[in-house]
Amino acid sequence: MTSVQSAPCGHEFTAQRHWSARLNATCAVRRGKTVLTKLDFEGPLNLKALLYPEPPYQGVLPAEAILLHPPGGLVSGDDLRIALTTEPQARLLVTTPAATMVYGTDQYAVPQRQAVHLTVTDSVLEYLPAETIVFDRAQAHLSLEVELRGKGVFIGAETLVLGRKVGAQPFTQGALSQRAVIWRNGHLLLNEHLQLTLPQDQRLLAANCGWAGATVLSTFYAVGPHDEGAALEQLAAKLNGQGLGVTSLHAMLIGRYLGSSVATAERWIFDLWAQVRPVLTKLAARPLRIKNC
Repeated sequence: MTSVQSAPCGHEFTAQRHWSARLNATCAVRRGKTVLTKLDFEGPLNLKALLYPEPPYQGVLPAEAILLHPPGGLVSGDDLRIALTTEPQARLLVTTPAATMVYGTDQYAVPQRQAVHLTVTDSVLEYLPAETIVFDRAQAHLSLEVELRGKGVFIGAETLVLGRKVGAQPFTQGALSQRAVIWRNGHLLLNEHLQLTLPQDQRLLAANCGWAGATVLSTFYAVGPHDEGAALEQLAAKLNGQGLGVTSLHAMLIGRYLGSSVATAERWIFDLWAQVRPVLTKLAARPLRIKNC
């Protein structure tokens, strides 16, 4: 494995501030085990040594990794770029140790950015981070891009929380941009963009055709090879019968939770994962290792 750490950039507290952090990691199979073969990082981003809480499947030991950003949040000028790659036959599950905070900005309103790019080549990558909490006056720009190659499989979830219940601090001003893009063998499967600017869009948060007063939005993604389309359609019908509310199209399943409880959103994600995971990965769902630490 190669590992490179660059020197940190300089900090300044002006309207031109730009505090960057980068992570570029690759996992591959070596001697029947999913291992890190590349880990380059700059700034406070890292991937904790891989854990192995599951037995081998078809001769390959799956791994679980924890994505670490020690500050735990994004302040004005932060720019996080995360790139994870899985090579053929690798099986990787990525989690985070705690919620990501996107803090309120100062008078300069310098945006905070986090971009995650996942490349999955004939392998399995599961991305299940904890929730992202958007504070009042935040200027959040968040993106997730997934590139599936060959028979790559991706299962992931994202949870957004607007404002903080603690101290009754709702999200009443600021901006939030969230984009999700998924490709499979060069074909665009999904391109979504959520854009909120407050207080201008306050009516959208309150309207029944919008957020209906909710503060928690979770999105669940499951994408497999094209030949898994029929299996996912059957699963979607079953899940909708259970009231879980999902859509299946082009061997891609998407579900959404809109409510006011992070705990309920977590249970909803796990319920979906528990039924989708065996279909796409042939492995049963289990408690995440980070939850038991």
